Amino acid sequence: MIFIQNAIYNDQPVALLNTFNKTEMINTVTQSSVNTQRHWVTITGYEKNESDMILTISSWGIEYSMSYKALYESWQSPLAAGSGMICFEVVQ
Repeated sequence: MIFIQNAIYNDQPVALLNTFNKTEMINTVTQSSVNTQRHWVTITGYEKNESDMILTISSWGIEYSMSYKALYESWQSPLAAGSGMICFEVVQ
């Protein structure tokens, strides 16, 4: 969670790969849901609430939201092997 917060604070979007662990994304306009697997998305922001951190996700040119708590729980499965997050720091 701190990795995401620090990256976003420093204007470094986070690339997130889900492998075979399905994680629900909610379209922020239509409120429809999509379960993703074997898919890269970009975390571009977040909002914390009392019990979770809601990630702002960009995928297929559309803005989605995703529960960090649900993502974390999905990563406890052996199906999550190979999943991960990365961001890049621009050094000038």
